[in-house]
Formats: sequence, C-alpha cells, structure tokens
Amino acid sequence: MSAFGIDFGTTNSAAVELQGSSVREYGYAQSPLPSIVAIDIATGEAKAGPEVKERQLEFEQSGQYHVVRSIKSMLNEDRHWKTERGRWTPAMVAAEVLRTLSNQVRQFGVEGGIQEATFSVPVGVRPNAIRVLREAASIAGIRVNGVIKESTAALFGHLERTRDCRHVVVFDWGGGTLDITVLEIRGQTIYERYVDGFPRAGDLIDEDLARRVHPRICDDGTSFDDQSVTDRDQLLVRCERAKCELATASEAHIWLPQYAGKSRTITVSKDFCRPAIEPYVNEAVELLARSISRSGLSVDAIDEIIVIGGSSKLWLLRQVIEEDSRFGGISFFPDKPEWDVARGAAVVDQHPGSYTLAETLGLELSDGSHFELVRPGDVPGGPASSVNLALVEDVRAANIVIDRWSPDSVVNRELADQFIVKTLGFDEEAVDLSWNITKDLTLSVHGRSLAHGNDSKIDREITRLRFGYRIS
Repeated sequence: MSAFGIDFGTTNSAAVELQGSSVREYGYAQSPLPSIVAIDIATGEAKAGPEVKERQLEFEQSGQYHVVRSIKSMLNEDRHWKTERGRWTPAMVAAEVLRTLSNQVRQFGVEGGIQEATFSVPVGVRPNAIRVLREAASIAGIRVNGVIKESTAALFGHLERTRDCRHVVVFDWGGGTLDITVLEIRGQTIYERYVDGFPRAGDLIDEDLARRVHPRICDDGTSFDDQSVTDRDQLLVRCERAKCELATASEAHIWLPQYAGKSRTITVSKDFCRPAIEPYVNEAVELLARSISRSGLSVDAIDEIIVIGGSSKLWLLRQVIEEDSRFGGISFFPDKPEWDVARGAAVVDQHPGSYTLAETLGLELSDGSHFELVRPGDVPGGPASSVNLALVEDVRAANIVIDRWSPDSVVNRELADQFIVKTLGFDEEAVDLSWNITKDLTLSVHGRSLAHGNDSKIDREITRLRFGYRIS
C-alpha cells in the first residue's frame, strides 16, 4: 500500500509516494509544483501550477484573472477573491494546488490520486493556518493522516544517514521563512531541543535582487516601486530564476519582454548579485550558531547539519557554510533538498508514530513559585485540564504569565505567553483556567473570571512547542 507525504510550500509544493522501498516524486518536470493559482473572474474556474507560472504575465495583464502566489503565507489571513460566480477563500485556493498535485499522481497511474497523506507544517505555524490547511485538503479530497514539523520530517527523510548520530540540526531555508531546529535522537524517538527562525528568506532576496537590477534597465530616475505591479512581478520572477541558475553557472540572463516600456536582456554575475544576497546569508549563519548555543550544546556536539529548502541552493550560502570552521566539516547539502520534507512526511505516513511534549510549560504565581500545566511526555489531543485561581489583591485584572523551560537548554526559563483576564476586583475572586495540547501541536489556553462571566473570557494559542516524535 502506498504512503504519501505532502510538503505544501510557499513557493512550490511537493508530494512523495512510498511503496515499500520504491520512492516516486510528484510535481512538475522533475521539480516541485509551483504554488500559484489563477482564478477566472468571470467563470470562477481556476488553473494552478506550471501553466500559470509560465503564463503569469499574460494572466495578470489580461485583467480577467486573480493570480494568487504564496497562498501558504495567507492561510492565517481573512482574505478572499471575488468572482462573478462567488468568492474564493484561502482554503479554496490552497485546495486547487493540492488538487493539481493529486491529478499529477493520477496521471502516473495511481487510481484516485492522493486519497490520504501526512502533511508537513512549519515550526512556527499559527494554529488557524493548520486548520485552513486541513480544510483545503478536505476540499481536494485528501484525508489528513497527521501533521509533522517540516524539520522533523526532513530528518526522517535521512534516517539511514543519521542512524549513528545523536545531535542533528536541520537548517530549512525556503521562499518564506528560515527555520532552524536542533534535534536529538534517542533510540526510536526524535526530540526537538531548540527551535528558532525568522521570516527573511528567498522571496525577500528576490526583491532585493530586483531592486539592484532595476537601475540597469531604467536610467530615468524612476524607482522599482514606481513600476506597475505587473512589471515588478515580472522582474521578481526573472530574478528568482537567475538566482537559481547562478548555483551552477557564473552568469545568468534576465530576459524582460516588457518592463517599463522596454524589452531588455540583462546579464548578471555572482559578483553583481552578492551585495543583495550576502546580508541574508550572514544573518542566517549567525542564527544557526545562536540556535546551537541556546540549545545547550557546543558545535562540537553536533554530528550533522542538514541544509534544505529552496534557498539552500544559493551558491553563497554553501560557500559561507563550507568555509566556516565551525560548520564546514559537519554540513550536508542533499542532492534534492526540495523533496526532503515531503519524503520524510511519507516515511511517517508509512510508519506512523506519535508526538509527545518535550518541555514543561507552567504558570508563574504571585509568590514566585510555578504551577505546571503540561510536562514532557504529555500527548496532543488529550482531554482538557483546569485549575481555579484566586486574586490576591482587589484589582480589576488577573495577570496570567506562562513560562516554558527545559533542562536541556541554556535558556532554562523563557516567557511563552502573557495575557490579562478582566475581573470585578473582589478579594480572592475566582479565575478559571483550562488548557490542552491540540492535535495541531499547540497549547490552547482559556481563562475567565467566574464573577465576570463570558465577558472576561480569553482564548490563547501557544505555538513553537518542543516535541519528541516516536515511530511506532
């Protein structure tokens, strides 16, 4: 029986099928599927994938389509696109990408396409984004067997290679974010020791590169921001292609059939592009060093750094890491970094296991002591727990402080969340707090004053929890 893993990405999306030891990758022309959708405003019908990417300029200039790129970054937003047949939501747009992936699978002889799969999600994904992704999968006719962090999935994609490793870092730099996860392997369980990241990735590099190229086209004093949205998008797409070409060539050509009223071909070298790329690379490598340090480990304790994601192909990133005495000898650049996450998710789909929490979160009380809410070993999806608190002074608000701590980290205790529950200010007024770890890998917390009622109710969701994953 086949097992599927899906990496729904900001720029591209990939599906991998495992059947026994056989591996098959699905996307477009041996590459992941572009996560871009064009919606016909008149008919409400949509196209997705390579056809839209190749004809993006035509679709945009026609005025007849909504062209939606990077839908993954919009899953947590209240967005919609109007057509004469109704409106499209982010879940519907994402479903079109997933449906196109499933159709690719069907064309290769898999009856019914992708009917069920394990999905990978970013380290810091918002809970609502996971809910919207589940909705999108349902619309596309795909049952979600489970979700797994992208970094953990990447490690599962290289289990054979890392079999004798104890500490592994996954450096996942895509189009939208950089996620760095320090992982520890103990027996059949992979533990997240530390996670970090920032939203400065390939898409921003493309924009800075486009701003650097623009003056070579326009010498009339107009800026990149003065150009039409269509022209800016065209240059961004061409710069992204040039950036990828420079991974294997000393020069790349940027062809612009129509930009600011001109048709031009610009040749760019690595030296020309370096000032637009270098600040991001340096920042990313420093975050790598800081993440290892904050995990409580020295670089000497790291057995391997797996570098994946679309931006991992940047020639300058590889050069800087390999020339860095701290990381050069332990860094691994896979041949197909764009498929690693989906392949790891497929491994988990083939041999499903379970998450358990790998850190403690608790309340900081007014006397400086702490009350544990959740602890290592707790399993997502269990019943909610609750506790009754009481005001210690007659104030009109209860200050709720939730800390997280781990004995493995040098940052033994850090603030996870802080919020206010409105009260009436009675002496020893009761405040009810309930919580549970959801299947979407978040800590859901609810607080309210019993005297104040539902008007005081506060709902919070804490993300970036650290888990251990065990294959059954």
